[in-house]
Amino acid sequence: MNINRISIVYNSLDLAAADNIIKRIENGTLHNKHPNMLFSDKNRPLLICSARLTQLCRFDILLEAAALMSTRGRKVNILLIGDGPQRQFLQEMAEKLGLDVYFYGSCYDEAVIGQIIYWSDLTVSPGKIGLTAIHSLMYGTPVITHGDMEWQMPEAEAINPGCSGDFFVRNDAESLADAISGWLDANPERDKIRSCCRSIIAEKWNPSVQVKIIEDVLRRVLKIDG
Repeated sequence: MNINRISIVYNSLDLAAADNIIKRIENGTLHNKHPNMLFSDKNRPLLICSARLTQLCRFDILLEAAALMSTRGRKVNILLIGDGPQRQFLQEMAEKLGLDVYFYGSCYDEAVIGQIIYWSDLTVSPGKIGLTAIHSLMYGTPVITHGDMEWQMPEAEAINPGCSGDFFVRNDAESLADAISGWLDANPERDKIRSCCRSIIAEKWNPSVQVKIIEDVLRRVLKIDG
């Protein structure tokens, strides 16, 4: 196989729609859907994930990590968008651990989801990350997931530690707690991080870039000039 003849196409979402939602958030024309309003303590850091609540997502590890952080004096709010077979188990686990977790349920309104992601501090996906990473980075919110690439999805490549998120040791709640705490303690400038996250999407993980890659391949195969 000639690897020089292989071109990589990257997964992506509707960046133009996200750009429009961000514009409306920042100019005040979109109804404010600030997720911290869902919690009793609105000043805590907010961790989010938008995904189906299944065992593969390993949100139990996120809850364990949050409980560990709480014993260290670092309490967080957690918002999970989505539904699934693990919801009741996770709700009972959160209650047992005394965590402030809001189960938003299913939502298909991108204007709502976009605002929630935009205002969150971190997206945390303890299992495979997939398009959840791209969705989060489009709105400028960094991502934490596990760093075992043999058990990851290709979209994990969009995470640049210190810029667009970080990694932890797979299936290790203490490592996840350390990664979340480390990011929050570093307290990076939010606008700078938002710009970094979005620049990664603009560079490679968007539909326009995929169109160009496919067109370039077709030109080479068909030997079309221009």
